[in-house]
Amino acid sequence: MVTDKDLSEYRSLCTTFENLHEKFRKKKENIKDILKETVARRREAFLILARANRFTGYLTANQRHITGISYRLGEIQSRINGTRALFLNEKGGTTDVFNENPAGVSADLAAFLPGECRNGVELQRIGLQIIGMIDRIKKNLLQLDLLEKRCRELILAIKKAIEAFRYEFKIIYSKIHPFGFFSFFYRYFRKLTGSTYFTFRDMEDISALGNITALVLKIADSPLI
Repeated sequence: MVTDKDLSEYRSLCTTFENLHEKFRKKKENIKDILKETVARRREAFLILARANRFTGYLTANQRHITGISYRLGEIQSRINGTRALFLNEKGGTTDVFNENPAGVSADLAAFLPGECRNGVELQRIGLQIIGMIDRIKKNLLQLDLLEKRCRELILAIKKAIEAFRYEFKIIYSKIHPFGFFSFFYRYFRKLTGSTYFTFRDMEDISALGNITALVLKIADSPLI
């Protein structure tokens, strides 16, 4: 026989579960949007770095060694091309969380109708299964909270890194090309006549550009989990 107390406790568990599951569903949708924003910020950083570092392609092998630049323009471009796959990888890193199936769980609850229980012991057994599902959702919610916090931290870090890069790049570029197009044309003409595009005096500025580019790349490449 199923007592009123057993039914009351069972219904309380069901209500708790349904509320938590709805909270989980909304949180999951919110996290998907934050993940997309994170990838968009990464892509923005890579695009800015790729455009700004185009002229480093004029470095000779010896100059690249002197400046200590370890990256190449093609590597930055590959990161741009990989941002879509990056989203799938980041989401794949939370497989256990994102695979929670509301429809499947609802079907489980439907199978736990108290009217089909012959006694309180059976209802308590079913209640223990629901408690297990509640515990799993709580753990997944905690993981989503941590993932959201990490995403927001990374988005903010990338924004600050981009701002710092733009500021430094403007200074460095103006030193190397003080007369804009005319400076570029003069240097390009030097290269065509057998000289190097960059002079030895440029190495310090180019090295500074390489350092801040590497820093932004490191931040933008930071894993979420």
